[in-house]
Amino acid sequence: MSDSRPTNLADLLHATAALRPDDVAFVDSSTGVQTTWAALDASVDAMAAGLVRHGLERGDRVALMLGNRIEFVAVYFATLRAGMVALPLNTAYTAHEVVDLLTRSEARLLVSDEASEGVATSATAETTTDLVVVGDPDYLAIERAGHRADAPRIEVEEFDPESIAVLLFTSGTSGPARGAMLSHRALLANISQLQQVDPAPMEPDDVVLLVLPLFHVYALNAVLGMAVATGAKSVLLPKFSPLGTLDVVSTYDVTNIPAAPPVFVAWAAVPDLDHRLAGVRTLVSGAAPLSPSVFAAFADIAGQPVWEGYGLTEAAPVVS
Repeated sequence: MSDSRPTNLADLLHATAALRPDDVAFVDSSTGVQTTWAALDASVDAMAAGLVRHGLERGDRVALMLGNRIEFVAVYFATLRAGMVALPLNTAYTAHEVVDLLTRSEARLLVSDEASEGVATSATAETTTDLVVVGDPDYLAIERAGHRADAPRIEVEEFDPESIAVLLFTSGTSGPARGAMLSHRALLANISQLQQVDPAPMEPDDVVLLVLPLFHVYALNAVLGMAVATGAKSVLLPKFSPLGTLDVVSTYDVTNIPAAPPVFVAWAAVPDLDHRLAGVRTLVSGAAPLSPSVFAAFADIAGQPVWEGYGLTEAAPVVS
């Protein structure tokens, strides 16, 4: 009997697209653009083939310097589906920092958006890394190449789950940033373990607020990975603002909010928070300790508690 368990993280997207093809998968709250699971899966297929046609091979590093937008999701899963290694970069990095990480990772390609184009251009000028910017002719050429009749086929059946999926540079508690090499099996195992938690941290009918930066492992696997595995709809938000983000929660009927302590600190000062979060059923804090005083103040004003998680990049990431 064959083992039907996924071996590539992008298999989760394909499975969800088969189950819920016409359901909305992601909404970009800053533009209103949205995509269904089937459309996203097709886009990922085309982008994966386009990356191969661009000259990249399995194991090559593809750096992403993108904000929280649908293109991040598409390029990330396309990179994984093609057997390449995703290298998410902090969008606040300087050109000097990006040069260091591109050089040490031996990245073949950097995909940037307009907001990071200046830094990305400066950094790639000092390295051998190619640069494409979302929406520019080179980026569109990669997309189009994957739709051509002679586009290369991506075979995932023979995929080794122990191969590296994501390279995340983290400084831990001290010293220079070091690259944590996360395999497909490790990322898949962490999602599987999260799905066993009771009560469930994410349900298929959830609308998830994705305001945590996708270049961070918390958002990347514990939120994005979980959303793809469960089929929950995600609302992408590029930046947090206390009242503006609460407006997004209301507009899109958000039910699930994974965040970091500063979000709960800011929201604890909003007087009508209980009404603003009335439709939310799950609140999760991670990435740093949530102080007991903030936890108590928030629970008092919001009328519901916050679940707190602990993890680290090397653990992909949730530990408890």
